[in-house]
Amino acid sequence: MKQTVKIITTLIVVSLLLFNCGGDSDLPTPKPPTPSPPISQAPGSVTLLSPINNKACEEGVIQNSTEREITFSWGTSVNTETYDLIITNLTTNQVTLLTGLVNTSNKINLKKGTPYSWSVISRSAKNSETATSSVWKLYVSAEGITNYAPFPATLNAPLSGAIVSTISNKVTLDWTGMDLDSKVLNYTIYLDKVDGKQIPKAEYSNLSTQKLDVAVEPNSYYFWRVKTSDGQNSSYTIVYTFKTN
Repeated sequence: MKQTVKIITTLIVVSLLLFNCGGDSDLPTPKPPTPSPPISQAPGSVTLLSPINNKACEEGVIQNSTEREITFSWGTSVNTETYDLIITNLTTNQVTLLTGLVNTSNKINLKKGTPYSWSVISRSAKNSETATSSVWKLYVSAEGITNYAPFPATLNAPLSGAIVSTISNKVTLDWTGMDLDSKVLNYTIYLDKVDGKQIPKAEYSNLSTQKLDVAVEPNSYYFWRVKTSDGQNSSYTIVYTFKTN
């Protein structure tokens, strides 16, 4: 009798074990983790092609007495879907922005005898990063002009709106000039607390360098601009402002 009870007990235990093990087969198979989407690469910057940098642009169709149609072109860039074309009138600082371009060229009417800068931004809908090309300059050619005024200088420092720390109560003004026709350029610096258009100091006039240390007062706002001259024609930058500590 005891032998029979042991056998029955053993069978019950084995049955329970088999039942528990067999139950695992009814559980859902775990799903593998969803792989992360591939990271899209950032766009690359384009190479500008034309109009040629620092040249008078004589190509394009004359539209009227004041405008010429200019074609801007650039190379393709990797990981890019659209381009933004930025054109700046260097005399007025007016910016023309053409966005969402899918082709690598675009035509636009510009004023004759006027200096411009241009650059291209590369964009992708798959990546929030952008890439900006170098900045090129051109003069839109005009009939009867043989000697173009120098390009307005590029103001490198202080940038407009900057807060500047002084050294021995001085600040360094830094700029870059460029001319189509002459390698000899002179600069006059306008620096004041009014509007950047007051009569410049004699020691700030007819400079041959592109950097100047100027005396300033602490905790003051200043306006500055640069006049560039090639001996025949002149150009002016827009006015920048900065504040001293």
